[in-house]
Amino acid sequence: MGDILDDHQRYAVDADPNYATRVTAGAGSGKTRVLTHHLARAIARGVDPERLMCVTYSRRAAGEMKERVTALLGEDGHRVMISTIHSACFHLLTEWADEHLPHLVAGGRLFLATHAQQGEAARAAAAAVARAHGIALDPAQAAAVVGAAKVGAPCPLTHKEADALTAVACRAHRRCLRCHGVVEYPDLVLFTLQLIDEHPELLWDLGKRIQYVVVDEYHDVNDYERALIEQFAPNGRLYVVGDPRQSIYAGWRGGRLDIFDAFDEAHPSAQRHHLEFAYRSHRRIVALANWIAAPLPAGDRPMIPARAEDGPAPIVHAEDTPRDEAAWIAAEIERLVDHGVADGAFSEVSAAILCRNAGQHEDLRAALRARGISVRRRVGKLVDRPAGGAIRAWCALARDESDAAALRVVAGAVPQAELAVVLDRAGGATTIVGLRERYPDGLEPAQVRGLDLVVRLQGVLSAAWDGLDAPGLVDALVREAEIDRIPPARGARDPHGAIRDIAALRDLAAREPDLGAFLLALEEEEGSETEGVLLSLVHTEKGREFDIVFMPGLNEGVLPTRYALEEGAEAILVETAVANVGVTRARTLLYLTYTRYKRTRLARARLSRFLVGPLAVGLVREVA
Repeated sequence: MGDILDDHQRYAVDADPNYATRVTAGAGSGKTRVLTHHLARAIARGVDPERLMCVTYSRRAAGEMKERVTALLGEDGHRVMISTIHSACFHLLTEWADEHLPHLVAGGRLFLATHAQQGEAARAAAAAVARAHGIALDPAQAAAVVGAAKVGAPCPLTHKEADALTAVACRAHRRCLRCHGVVEYPDLVLFTLQLIDEHPELLWDLGKRIQYVVVDEYHDVNDYERALIEQFAPNGRLYVVGDPRQSIYAGWRGGRLDIFDAFDEAHPSAQRHHLEFAYRSHRRIVALANWIAAPLPAGDRPMIPARAEDGPAPIVHAEDTPRDEAAWIAAEIERLVDHGVADGAFSEVSAAILCRNAGQHEDLRAALRARGISVRRRVGKLVDRPAGGAIRAWCALARDESDAAALRVVAGAVPQAELAVVLDRAGGATTIVGLRERYPDGLEPAQVRGLDLVVRLQGVLSAAWDGLDAPGLVDALVREAEIDRIPPARGARDPHGAIRDIAALRDLAAREPDLGAFLLALEEEEGSETEGVLLSLVHTEKGREFDIVFMPGLNEGVLPTRYALEEGAEAILVETAVANVGVTRARTLLYLTYTRYKRTRLARARLSRFLVGPLAVGLVREVA
């Protein structure tokens, strides 16, 4: 498409920034291009780029948007505020909390709770429920109850007094975190809303900062985030873009299938636009997606294929068991490479296997490995990588030397010292200093040196904590703790991963020098990928596209999930959105596979409802 806009896109780009606007944009309809050009048009119409806020759902999307806006606008693009809503709240709270919530800010900095602090808060919530209602919850259940409440999701408990239980658990949980002066990720939105509600003068402050708000992936916001976005938008100057047919977080992270109806109620005179041309996928894939998405909100406005060339019908294939299914997928990928459809590294032609749940990965990984096919597995957040996890753990220890969970991570990250063995002997529940004093003898020299390093560096970081910035932290841990030498996880086939991760950490620290902001960004920042076939989950890859897509497990109980079958109509609609998202990731080739039996061959498996209709009307082609 280049930068040429179709009529629907041009109307959406030209929307008046003085009024509310909503744009429904199906998969592959050029949503990001419309957003980028609308930002440019809004600035041309007098919106100050420094007072223009663009909210994205993920940090990766924010980075991509920043690149596009800067390429289009030059210096003005650098001045536009583009971030996730949680990042925006973090910076506002850091500034406001010193006066209004002083218990949250230590030394002018705001911190997320460590794993140990979260665990302590969950135990406090469970104990409070037991005292108040005589009901025994384990800490994981209590954390789930509090977590659902913080995003507006349904309570996971079916108890008749669920609301009262939730209130007790949330109060105890918040009280515990408050004692530590920390917050959890969803609290960033909740505390920002609370401050605005309790201190209306902050709205005047927001009005000076923000002239116009643009929101991407509006279908993913929950009610609390939606309420805060409304507060950010002065006089209803709000532009939202999304696709209700991709609302895969409804009922899970507090999302709503009817989120656009809520927007229309708040802005009855809003400008409305619909992007209806699908540029990503060819006609046959678009037809299947339209059939699947028909029951969803906006499903009555099918996407119109815009690509001139046609492509093959989506292929359906059945095998007896999930293991057989995985073997067939691996064989088909090998055949595509042998016939020149894709290169062996999948660097020029991208391919992805998108599952409904991570439990499907084991058979697929084994089948791909058996045929020598490299797997490009998305690592996810940078904090989940060894170096990123070590930095988070070192920071937790700098703030609290009794954090046993952080100590275990740090011990496993000290090269060649095998401190995990020492921790096993100590039961894992001890302070750094107590550990060193308890085991002065009987250790290998490398273990003694490793313990000395941990004790010394913890003391250095703790003493320097108030004046430490993110670049200094990363430099110190590379230099002293050698986090660039942490061995990869067993079975990992990416010898250069640590080098890339350290480079990513240094880059992140340069962009977010404030230590609290750096640790927040570390939780959001995604890691790198290697070449090969991507093995991932449908919901993880929402927003991406691939030349070739395999979707295994098109059986009742997998997609849709067993939970959705038990829960009923709304949960089935969410699964419908998941199926739609999976199908619309494909540009050229789409494979949909299912099994005749469950894993043991003793029980028959049922074909997914998302294939029954397409097979009956000929939207897909079944192959033996």
